Amino acid sequence: MRASFGRRPALHFTFVSLLAVLGLGCSDAECAIDTDCPLRERCAENNQCVPIGDVGDAGDPVDSGPAEDAGDPEDAGTDAGTDAGPSFTGVGNVTAVSEASLGAETHFVSANFTVVDPDATNPCTTSAAGDGCTLQVCEDTTPPPMDAGPPVDAGPPVDAGMVDAGPPEEKPNAGTIQVTGGTLAIALSPDAAGDYAAASGAMRLWTSTDAMLTYRSAPSADVPMFNVTLSGTSQPIMTLPPSPLSRAAGVTLTWSVPDGESLGEGEMVTTFFRADGGTGSTTLTCRAPVEAGTITITTEAVSNFAVADNVSFAGAVVNESVEELGVWTVTVANRSAALAADGSRAQNTVVIAD
Repeated sequence: MRASFGRRPALHFTFVSLLAVLGLGCSDAECAIDTDCPLRERCAENNQCVPIGDVGDAGDPVDSGPAEDAGDPEDAGTDAGTDAGPSFTGVGNVTAVSEASLGAETHFVSANFTVVDPDATNPCTTSAAGDGCTLQVCEDTTPPPMDAGPPVDAGPPVDAGMVDAGPPEEKPNAGTIQVTGGTLAIALSPDAAGDYAAASGAMRLWTSTDAMLTYRSAPSADVPMFNVTLSGTSQPIMTLPPSPLSRAAGVTLTWSVPDGESLGEGEMVTTFFRADGGTGSTTLTCRAPVEAGTITITTEAVSNFAVADNVSFAGAVVNESVEELGVWTVTVANRSAALAADGSRAQNTVVIAD
């Protein structure tokens, strides 16, 4: 053991000298192999002792060639930012009712805004039904009852107060809607869910057709602002359709106001409605300018009902403005019921005859 350690320096000298002769070393080399270096160092490629873990002289970096041109960052083929347009339409209604019937005065102001999915199935269809009339038929969407079999024991009742149903789905809204120009100022504001509570009271909001009411909405993230001014509506005395009402004859209705009063602006809107059970219904709506004082419901229109049908009739004066606001259609309307000869609202039940 001691003899071999004594010969190791000679071997090292000989190996280094041989490298120098062969040209594999350099004159200032400090090492040829790792064992030539002190503890915790190694021999690097430049024949210098370096601490273990140091990369030392790794030589020139490898040329990986020119960087690949990724092209113009804005040229990504199909423009992903193309606006495909809105996927919905919106419908809004703001309606004020002011009337007196049998000595009782009332007003009622409401607002509602709804998003309509164009791909959704509409259970109602609307078509023309004679001069000045439209027919809307709505299918019954009430599901038929199902036999669920014998009752199943569901176990003890669950405390419904402990179940978190999550926040209500927020509806679109038009912000606070100010109604001015009437007998009192009204403000309709949406709640946290986007619903508007109606304003009502035991007085008329307008008492003549000279009243000018303004409806102004506030800035909103949902519905564009609108500012609409409409005159008040009258309450003329009108004749009621007879019962039975012949499909072969149709009917002509007339109305008027006392001398010195004005019929004002808007339309006389007459409605014949029949419930078809469940959610189904048939509605015949006929319109004429209120100033005309007369309307004819043709046989073509009345024939949309079957013999022996019981149909509800009502007449009202409506002055409205339809605002097209981008994807939104907002209808603002003043409305008053027409009156029967006894001062009650102009409405009755009509039986359809052949």
